[in-house]
Amino acid sequence: MATSTSWAQDVITCDLCDKAAQQFCNSCQVSLCDTCVKKHRDEFKSLPHDIVPFLDRKIQVVFPECQEHPGQRCEVNCKKCNKPVCIKCIGLGPHKGHDVEELTETHENKIRKIKSDTEEIQAKLIPKYQKEDVEIGNKISKTKSKLDDLGKESKKLRKLWHQEVDKIFDKIDSLSQSLTEKNLNALQEYHNKIRDLISEMNTIVKQNEKLFTSNKLSEVNKYQSKLNEYQDFSEHMDLELPSLS
Repeated sequence: MATSTSWAQDVITCDLCDKAAQQFCNSCQVSLCDTCVKKHRDEFKSLPHDIVPFLDRKIQVVFPECQEHPGQRCEVNCKKCNKPVCIKCIGLGPHKGHDVEELTETHENKIRKIKSDTEEIQAKLIPKYQKEDVEIGNKISKTKSKLDDLGKESKKLRKLWHQEVDKIFDKIDSLSQSLTEKNLNALQEYHNKIRDLISEMNTIVKQNEKLFTSNKLSEVNKYQSKLNEYQDFSEHMDLELPSLS
């Protein structure tokens, strides 16, 4: 016998409130309690709603409502305009004569593209950026060490020279400080960019994984690939460090 805690975890709640769902709209793929059925119908009056008991629900794709013809759902995608349209749009409307394809086919193509992008991000780009992250971290450490040595060398040489050349080494110290700030700032900025991109790609992977099983066409069709942007980046940032030798 299920405890009250486990029972609560198994209850499917209404998508419009926190009550348990007894009904399901097959047309919109929305879980509903008895109270919210009317609210759901009223909110989308122009569309037909196949309301069934929750246990009799059918998991299917959700066709978006046509913006040109209220009450009609878009079932095809206009290739010329790259836009979901209904039968009326291609029969008598602004998309008459345009090439179209089944919206389910568009959906499947989008899913394939999302999966392909996600696989490349996970398998190639994230490891590539992580490697660059480590290399930049090491480069920053070496740069700091080199610049520290430069400062120490400057102080050591200062003691070997007469007071009349102090002004020369003052200029060297000033140049060293300027280069330190310039080089480290540039490397740190690039390092931060690499880490931000890694974080952004991890977020995209999570979002894309949710889209793999999404049956809401409008959500999938909003997907915009950023693969080219991630592929085109400067892999290395080399700086020439000053030396007194």
